[in-house]
Amino acid sequence: MTRCASMLGMLLTSAFVARGLEGQKSASDAGTAKLLQADYAVPDAPALKMLGLDDSKLLRPSSVRELTAALSSASGGATYLPTAFAVEFAPFMLRRGERLSLSAYQAKPFLYRLRTSIAASRDSGGGGRSRIAAAVRMSFDDASDLRTNAGVIASVLQLTRSERDSAVTVRNRLVAAGIPFTGPVTKADSVIAEGVMAAFVQEQRISSKSLVDVAKREIEAARWNASVFDAAVGVSGSTVDSTSRGGRFDGVSGWLTKGWAMGEGRQLLLGTRGAYERDVKDTTSSNLRGTGDAVLRLYVGSNQYKAIGEIQGTWRADNQPLWLGNLGGEFKLSSALWITATFGYEATGRVGNGRLVSNWKLKFTPSGG
Repeated sequence: MTRCASMLGMLLTSAFVARGLEGQKSASDAGTAKLLQADYAVPDAPALKMLGLDDSKLLRPSSVRELTAALSSASGGATYLPTAFAVEFAPFMLRRGERLSLSAYQAKPFLYRLRTSIAASRDSGGGGRSRIAAAVRMSFDDASDLRTNAGVIASVLQLTRSERDSAVTVRNRLVAAGIPFTGPVTKADSVIAEGVMAAFVQEQRISSKSLVDVAKREIEAARWNASVFDAAVGVSGSTVDSTSRGGRFDGVSGWLTKGWAMGEGRQLLLGTRGAYERDVKDTTSSNLRGTGDAVLRLYVGSNQYKAIGEIQGTWRADNQPLWLGNLGGEFKLSSALWITATFGYEATGRVGNGRLVSNWKLKFTPSGG
C-alpha cells in the first residue's frame, strides 16, 4: 500500500505540473513558462524600425515570445510588395525552450524578456542601398505577462487540480489491470502499474491544456492593454549591393515606450526615440544628424481586432520638423499570424505641405513560438 501511495503521489505531481520543472514544486510551478505564454499581437522588431520603411517611429511593447518574424512594406503609392524582413528572438528563452519552468522565469524575468532582432531591406531609400540593422529590446514592466501574474497562476492551478477524482480513477484502472487493491506486489505488477499511470498522466496533460487554453483566451482579452514599459537600442548600416560592397555605418537609435490601460478595450502608448543617423529619404545629403521623435498612439478594440490612431512629431538637426498622422488597424488572422495596416499624412514644416503614406506588416510566429 505504501508503494502504491508513493506512485500515486508521483503521478499527481506529474499530472498537474507540466514538463521540465526545475527545483522544488511550488504554487509558481503551475506549468512551464510556455504554458502561460500569452497570444498577444506580435510586436514590431526594433531593428525593422531602423530601416526607414515605416514613417511611424513608435516601438510598441508586447509580452515576450521565443521567436517572431515580420514582412514589411511602406509606400506613398499603390505598391504593396514586401521590401523588408525581420526576425526577433529571446535568446535565453530559446535556449531553455519547453523546459523553462515558471519558477525559473519568475526568478529572472528581465533576463528572459531580453530580445534581439535583426532586419534587412532590399534597395530601400533613394540611394538604392541594401540596409541591415540589429537591436536589443528590454522590458522593465509588463503587467500583461501571464507568467508573472500570481492571480492567473493560482487560477490555472485551480483549473488543473483534480485530486478528488484522480485517486479514484487511478485505483479503478489499476484494479481493472489486475493489480491487487493494496498495490503492486510483483515486479510485473509494477511494470503494468507504471504503464497505467503513464497513460493517465498523458490524459491529464491533454485535458488540463484545454482548460488552460480557454482560461488564457479570456485573460488575454482582459489584459492585452495592461501597463507596459519597454526600452531598446539598435544600430544600422548599408551596402551598395548584396555582396557587402561599399559598407557604411548609417546610425544608432534608442527608444522608450510607456503604455497605460485607458479603461476596457483601450490602450494609450507614449513613445520617444533619439537617434544619430542618416536620413534615407533625403537623397541630397548623406550626413549623420541628430533626430528626436515623440509619438502618441491609441488602440481601441479587443486583443484580436483593434483600430489604431496616432500622431507624431520629428525634429532633425538643421531641418524643419516632420509631422505625421496615421489611422489603421491590427487584425489576428490566426494563432500565429497578425497583420497591421496604416494610412496617413506626412508633412514637413507646414502641415499643408504633405503627402499620403501607407505601411503594412505581416507578422508571424513559427509553430509553438
